[in-house]
Amino acid sequence: MLQHSRSLSRRGLQYFNTGIYTSATVISRAEIAGEKTWYPPRTHQSFKRAYTASKITRMASSNTISSVKGDGYTLGVLACGTMGNAILSGIFQSLNEQNKLHQSSSDRQLIPSRFVASVRRPEGAQKIKSELRHYPQFEKLSIYQNDNTSAAKEADVVILACAPNKPASILQAPGMKEALSGKLLIHILAGVSVKDVQEQLHDTTAPETSQCTIVRTLPNAAAAVRQSCTVVATSDPLLTPEHDAIVKWIFSQVGRVIYLPEAQMNIAAVLAGATPAMMATLIDGIAQGGIELGSPMRESYEMAAQAMIAAGTLVLQGAHPAQVRDGCSCPGGCTAKSLAVIEEGAVKGTLAKAVREGVGVAEKLGAKSD
Repeated sequence: MLQHSRSLSRRGLQYFNTGIYTSATVISRAEIAGEKTWYPPRTHQSFKRAYTASKITRMASSNTISSVKGDGYTLGVLACGTMGNAILSGIFQSLNEQNKLHQSSSDRQLIPSRFVASVRRPEGAQKIKSELRHYPQFEKLSIYQNDNTSAAKEADVVILACAPNKPASILQAPGMKEALSGKLLIHILAGVSVKDVQEQLHDTTAPETSQCTIVRTLPNAAAAVRQSCTVVATSDPLLTPEHDAIVKWIFSQVGRVIYLPEAQMNIAAVLAGATPAMMATLIDGIAQGGIELGSPMRESYEMAAQAMIAAGTLVLQGAHPAQVRDGCSCPGGCTAKSLAVIEEGAVKGTLAKAVREGVGVAEKLGAKSD
């Protein structure tokens, strides 16, 4: 089908460069829908009828919105890449579990009933499909390719999920300011302050009534398995109770939520955002020691990962890390010897340095422009 759709794109270019269908959209829509029938591009209208017959309802072109009727608000993710997919995946998992258990929320207004995502390339749309299509909520998802503004127009609550050095290209696009007017904009960009976003989106003379409400947050990739630690910056002035409840609902579906002053968000970018990678390195090193001595690889990683979960659970329940260490070791034992080697290697100090160096980078991320 991909070969057919590429051929369709090349031969049909003269028909589709009209601002309604583009060659890029033709390829991505065909791939997304997984069509098994190829329709030759005889005329613009015949192609339009062919698409109607193929029942493509989830992929929206730059001027076609695939909306879903129903109650609730529309949650949009602009520049929906790895993190955007992780957040949507976690939310879809949560909603799916609630439906299976026949649970009904007393705060239905907090739950989105429709979803929209924007991507740059057909590959991004295909990735969303491959990761999310098995959830029932995928039927309520519209995907825009290379059209962030239309996605923002359709959404009521918007998550900005681009790279930290890319917000200007999205926020300063024609019509974006109007598309976001009066809405809740949640950004997840490390090193980018609320003020940075405000300056790129609004001029100083813009009336407050036309501006959007901006919230700075920092989830991590574990949102995909609903184990993120999302840090939300407390705002001044405070969010309305409705906006605060929506932000908390979204990120509580994908893990734990912590509130901190915005001045500490660059630290949180490492403590909450980067540490899963650091912990994975520790798991790798611990498991490798067992593998070198003959322990099976799979079981070694399982034991090391479960130990990380165990230690984390104890700390989350109130134990100090020193108490966890002391509770697991006795004089002259194997744990005491292992801890002595770790102390000799200055592992704790190295980890602290890694955090400090990472925060230094986070502070510079927002300063980089498109």
